[in-house]
Formats: sequence, structure tokens, C-alpha cells
Amino acid sequence: MLTANVKNAPYLATGDGITDDTFAIQQAIDDVSAHGGGMVTIPAGVYYISATLWLKSNIHIQGSGIDRTILDLKQNNQVIAFDFKEPSLISLMQTEDVCLGDPMNSIANALQAGDFIIYRNQRRFTEAWDQGRAIRPYYTAGEIFSVQVATPTMVAFSDRASLSLPTTTTNGVTAFTPYRNIAVIGLTIQRNGEEVSGAKIASNVSIRVRYCDGFYANQVKSVRTNYTGFHIAYSMNVTMEYIESIGYSAKDGYLYGVLIADATKYVRISNIHSKHNRHGISGGNSGNGIPMHVMVDGMIITDTTRNPNGSETHSLDCHASTLNFTLKNALLDNGMSISGMGHVVNNITSLKGDFLLYEGGLGHCFENITFQRCRGFFSNEIIKNINFFNVKLNLYNYTRNNFAEGSSHLCFNQIQMINQRFLESVNNKDADTTVPTYRNGYVGLRLQDHCTLKNSYIEGFPQGVFVDGSCCFVENVRIVNCSWKSTHTINESALYLSGRASRSHFTHVLISFTKPAMVTGSPLLLVYQNVGEAKRIDLSHIIHPLEHWVPFSEGVYSDTQCNELFVIHSWLYTTAPPSWHASGMYVTNNFIASLN
Repeated sequence: MLTANVKNAPYLATGDGITDDTFAIQQAIDDVSAHGGGMVTIPAGVYYISATLWLKSNIHIQGSGIDRTILDLKQNNQVIAFDFKEPSLISLMQTEDVCLGDPMNSIANALQAGDFIIYRNQRRFTEAWDQGRAIRPYYTAGEIFSVQVATPTMVAFSDRASLSLPTTTTNGVTAFTPYRNIAVIGLTIQRNGEEVSGAKIASNVSIRVRYCDGFYANQVKSVRTNYTGFHIAYSMNVTMEYIESIGYSAKDGYLYGVLIADATKYVRISNIHSKHNRHGISGGNSGNGIPMHVMVDGMIITDTTRNPNGSETHSLDCHASTLNFTLKNALLDNGMSISGMGHVVNNITSLKGDFLLYEGGLGHCFENITFQRCRGFFSNEIIKNINFFNVKLNLYNYTRNNFAEGSSHLCFNQIQMINQRFLESVNNKDADTTVPTYRNGYVGLRLQDHCTLKNSYIEGFPQGVFVDGSCCFVENVRIVNCSWKSTHTINESALYLSGRASRSHFTHVLISFTKPAMVTGSPLLLVYQNVGEAKRIDLSHIIHPLEHWVPFSEGVYSDTQCNELFVIHSWLYTTAPPSWHASGMYVTNNFIASLN
């Protein structure tokens, strides 16, 4: 293995920041590659680079450290500093379905072990939750594999298939021999920065990792990019540690710290600082394969930039076309949007911004999430099978607070949702200014079908918990200062059940209101639209303590439709009628529904 110092003969790079050192560094890379690989050393200095430096297999670029070895592109803002040339691409024909979990596939080929093969597909990756329509037309399935064994009629994968890719919707198969074992360590890549537009933006990148099997970056800093500091595509086994990405201009709406894009697998990023980008970490594809199995551990994302139209963005961004991302241990300045399938998000603190699952998805787990000032908690598309554990949202001037219609199987455990501005209110009029007037923003938490809420705290909404789906389970929940008489709704209540709440169970719900100057609605409200709704509802230990009633509060109310209720060990102290009204089949045992 050869070692070449770019300042030594025959390369003689100057590192003075004035002389163009592009040719000297590229010649060193080419010479080391011709000897089978090795290390290219770039000592401390400022190296003016005017063209892309092309990396190859078995090349290790070693600088003297961040801000000591500097590659300066100056005005060359449409130049990628480090890149890989496109290898020879081989087109194959898919003749057998790839099914989830398959270790191999029958396909005519002349590949070798270690080659990469990408199965592209027209099947909508989002079909499990998109209600039969494309969220975006290019959110299509596709997966990259490393070939472990190949015969003329079959390839065995190095890992089992994570997706089903039918032949009926195939969009082609492409194979290539990847670049292997590349490292870039200890340097800064900078440019002057400018507001560029159109196609020029695509080359405003510091390092583009593509067609690689085994890329490693450590202590690398990217400064003043418009598209992305680091772009990963068509690659596997990529590791980045202690990296920094500073953006410049979001005129065209790009500006990513790290972009994890088409047909990537097994990406590991740790200890990243992103600054002045629209998204510090972003995952998503453009129709050529799903990015999957990604872990990002240790993020500080600051100075997140707005969209070109002035609208807010978010520090973390997973599009719907992503699979199995783990994002943990982060300090964010402006929230996150997590869509797709199978993500784990853990130990995240955001100073402000939205908590979004905007494009929907399924199978996520959110744990230990804190928003100091949350602007919204919602999805625009259906979400399913999502776990929220130990999530604290201090809602402040929030604009939206609901999940898309049809969302189901959500589990909320140890959730705190507090309308912070309400805490400053002294009367009903003040309180109404703290909640949105549209999109049911006056609801603290709405539960649709098969949702669980337990060990949680909700405060400061005209409707505290709205149960609008069947088979819900609510246990050990405190609902505080909810149900004030509002101009936004006629159904003010701490716990509000619609006729859809059949086969639901409620136990140990403590309801209280601590602002005596305010007029409140009902602690418990059951509203049915049709005869026969709300079958088999159990309410146990639903308590509104005597010391927590206010002088002006409505009674417990149930519509005069047929229903099946079982109420046991519940105390709901109120003043105004009706204290209890119900019909149909119901049982009450040790139930007090009025102060009188």
C-alpha cells in the first residue's frame, strides 16, 4: 500500500490558498490507486480546488484536522469536492418476485460476489397507509443488495430482502461493481457560497458518496453548500463520525446537512452538527430505491433555515419513502417530521417547532421526546401502529393538533400535553385566544380506533381527550383545566366520547379545574348521533373531586340514544343540570353525578 504526501514531489501542492492544487491532489489519488490503494496525506494548509476530486477504491484521504487542512473551492460553487464516477451499469431483467425475507432471487446474470444489484419497482412504497393514492409519484419501492453468491441463473443476497418487489410492477434491475474501502478524515471543505438556482444546485455538494461499499468519514466539515454537505446514494455500509455541515442559501428549497437518498442501506452517522440548513438530516428517495437501515446517534442541529417562501421547516426530516431509521440523542432547534415505516426516535429535545408525522406511516416508536415550545403535533396522512412513550409537549402558539382521519392503533404512554399559553389565562375569553380556531385545534388529544392513552397528563384545552374511535383504552390519566366554555366548540368537556367509542374502557381518570373565575362545560360528555351507537363502554373510577369543581360547571351528560354503559366507582361533582341523563341499557354502581 502506497502513501503519498501531496506537498512532496512529484505533486508539489502548495496549500497557499492561491495556487490551484486540484491537479496535484488528483495525481496523488490516481498514483496511490494504481498501486492498489493506500493513503493520500494532505498536510495543514489551504488548498484551492477548482474541479472535482475523483475518489477510487482503497483510497484513504488524511488531513491534519478540521480547519487545519482546508480544501477551498472559492467561487466554484457548482463543483462537488469529492465524488465517484459512475461505474459501468448492467441492466438485468427480473423474472421472479422478490418477497419479503427472501435470501436469493432467480435472475439471468454474469455478476460476481460483492457486486451490487438494485431492484426498482413501481409499487407504491406507501400503499399500507396512503388510501390508494400516491403521496408523491416517486415514492416507489426498490432495494439495493450486495451479491454474496452468483450463478448464471441466480443471485444470493448478503442479507434478506426488506421489501416485496413483484415482477408485475418491476421498473428494471441494475447491477454494478461498487467502489470499496474509502476514507476521508480530518479536513474542511469550503466555498464562497452564492445564491444559485435550477440545475446548478445539484453540484453544490462537499462529498457525494455514491456506488460505494464501505465509505468512512471522520472529522470532516462542510461550509457554505446550497444543496447538501454530504449526499449518500446507491451505497451500503457508510459511516460518518464527528462531521459538521453548514449551509448557505435555501433559494431553491434544498439545503440539507446530510441527505440520505436513493438505494442506500446500512448508514451509520454519529456526532453531527448541522447549522443553517433546512434539514440537518434528511432521508428520502426519487424513485430509484428506498433508503433503509440507517442510524444517526448524536445530533446538534441549529439555525434551521426557513423555506424559500418563508414557511417553517424542521431540523429532522424523514420522507414517507424511508424504512427503519434510528434517530437518537439529539438537540434540535426547530422540530422534526418523521414519516415512512419502522423508525425509532429516542432522546430528542427540541427548543421549538412542530412534531410532525406529516406524510404518515406505520410502525414507529417515539421515546423520551421533549418540545420546549411545540408549534404543532399532527399528521397530514394516516398513521398506524405508533408508540409514543415519555413525550412532553409544551404547546405554545400552536397551529394544528390532530392526526389524519383513519389513523389507528396509536399508543400514548406517559404523555404530557400542556397548552402553555392557557396557564396565563384568567377568563374564558383569554383562554380562547390560546387555541387554534380550525382543524379541531381545540382538542388536546383525539383518539381514533384502537388507541391507548395511559399514565398521562393533558392540560389547557376546551376538549381535553376526545375519544372518537372504537376499542380505545384510557387508564391513569389526569385531565386538568379542560372544558372551559369556548366559542370554538359546543362540546366543551374534559373527557368527550362520541358514538364511535364502542367497546372502549376508561379507568382512573382524574378530572380537575383550578381556575374558579372561568365557566366550564362538562367533565364527562357522551354525544351519540345515531341509535345504537356507543356499545359496551366501561367507565371506572372517573373522578372529578369536590375540591376541584368550579362554581359554574355543567353536569355529566349523555345523549338520549340507546347505549350500553357500565359506570362504577365514579364521582363527578358539578353544579348545573343535567347532572346525568341517559337511556337504553346502562348500569351505574356507586356513581355520583351531581353536587346536590
